[in-house]
Amino acid sequence: KTKIELINSTFTSASVAGSDYMNQYNETYHLMEQIMPYKFDKREVVLRNIFAKDIIPSPVYLKYQDKIDKIDKHRYLRLEVIDRLSTLKEELDDMSIIIKEDIFDEGKKDEEITAINEKIKELEKQIVKIIS
Repeated sequence: KTKIELINSTFTSASVAGSDYMNQYNETYHLMEQIMPYKFDKREVVLRNIFAKDIIPSPVYLKYQDKIDKIDKHRYLRLEVIDRLSTLKEELDDMSIIIKEDIFDEGKKDEEITAINEKIKELEKQIVKIIS
């Protein structure tokens, strides 16, 4: 039998019913069902401490929701700019590959290469205009 077949035949619901594992799982599951988001004290919960970040309590969040949302929007805007720069860089890399293929193509006429060069100059001017 393969490993998957062994696991599927050995660890069925019926075979683990009443086991220590299932008892502990059910107990933890029922504890988790009772926890209300933003409404519990970590000291009262009998679970492993898995919190990696501080959580804003619900009353505090509601009181300062406008300010928090403004900060989040501010942060999102900056991440969006970084993402757009990454996308632009990828597009420029793709364009560079295509243009290099064109300029090394012996069948391209000088007029076509000149036209490509003028378009690149115009793009460069636009980029400089945007960042200055």
